[in-house]
Amino acid sequence: MANALGEMAAVHVDSSVLAAIAAGQGSPFYIADTEQLQSNLRALLESFRTYYPVTSVGYSYKTNYSPAFIRCAHNLGAYAEVVSRLELDLAIALGVPGSKIIFNGPIKTADDLTLALRAGARVNIDSLAEARLMAKIARSSASELSLGIRCNLGPGTPGSRFGVDLDTAEGKDVIGTLDACPNVRIRGLHCHYCGDRNASGYRDRIRHMIRLHATALGGRHVEFFDIGGGFSSRMSPELAAQFTAPPSSFHDYAAAIAQEMASTYGATGPELILEPGMGVLADTMTLVTRVQAVKRLQGRNLAVVDGSVFNIKPLRGSINLPIVVVQGCSNPGAKVTMPVDVVGHTCMEVDVLHTGYAGAIGEGDWVIIPNVGAYTNVLNAPFIRGTPAIVELRDRGNYGVLRRASTLDDLLATYRVDQ
Repeated sequence: MANALGEMAAVHVDSSVLAAIAAGQGSPFYIADTEQLQSNLRALLESFRTYYPVTSVGYSYKTNYSPAFIRCAHNLGAYAEVVSRLELDLAIALGVPGSKIIFNGPIKTADDLTLALRAGARVNIDSLAEARLMAKIARSSASELSLGIRCNLGPGTPGSRFGVDLDTAEGKDVIGTLDACPNVRIRGLHCHYCGDRNASGYRDRIRHMIRLHATALGGRHVEFFDIGGGFSSRMSPELAAQFTAPPSSFHDYAAAIAQEMASTYGATGPELILEPGMGVLADTMTLVTRVQAVKRLQGRNLAVVDGSVFNIKPLRGSINLPIVVVQGCSNPGAKVTMPVDVVGHTCMEVDVLHTGYAGAIGEGDWVIIPNVGAYTNVLNAPFIRGTPAIVELRDRGNYGVLRRASTLDDLLATYRVDQ
């Protein structure tokens, strides 16, 4: 299946497929593409393993909770990268073995850590408080406990509120607290930064981590370096043109990170772990929404759809996601022409899905918005309308339902309504 519905000519020609899905599942709806996730993961790993064969990937649960995507990633050998008890429980419920779980995040209770450690998960601590909590757990455990430390890499890297600065007195206290426990082993270093997605920034980060291995950890044996995620996704030229600099490719990241690992540790050194979220999930989902009305107001041409900006950009952002319009309007008089702003169903002025569409849009047309697979599924609240269904296309116009649309019963399920 193509990675963007806008490239799927069969669906373009036969809008009845979209109408059939809407009739069964409501509009708007998402179309998911698990094959695209497989393709992205394979391409990422192939790029890195060219330079450093001992490279693995972790699926970022927080980026998309869809069990179909999670199982797809785990079938390719991915770790479950989780950042809370909820996500840890989800991984366990989906049958992920503890040895394939990476437990990150800034808040972990004693119960959370005990569950993860007993399951055999890899835990990366985030603070001195967690180091002390681990030491307390270790004193009552007869087992050897292995863990990693999330590093705050300090000057020269993006500012961050996460991790431990191992160059400081507090960082030394973290290592000392853990080393004082005879059954605790520091097995690796972890970091994760967002914002700066340029490959050169990742080269700086892995160099910092390699330095910390030699200095803060004294060059002791470690099993892994986890560079986190934050990678750019594969995208269309139209989308890439909106960034101030060309987005880095998987090959760019591999050359920056994996080459440094290979030059320092050889081809069989510590495991290099990647935790891509948006980088492998952005182009795996597409929103399909239908035009309900067109307007001409104060010099603006508007197409009002039954979807919302919160269905495609829950964190808002400035990117104007490209769209494709599939004809469903049979009345040329019910159209507005370029430039058209596509606006959503909510009663908020900020609910704008796309600005400046260079074409005609009419009532009943379908607006297709690719590249919405990251964070939409997890940050969608039933705001004003319910959350959309997620489907996956099958052969001959058939589809499977990965998630039904939410209902009033779902909305009320966690409330008390008897008083």
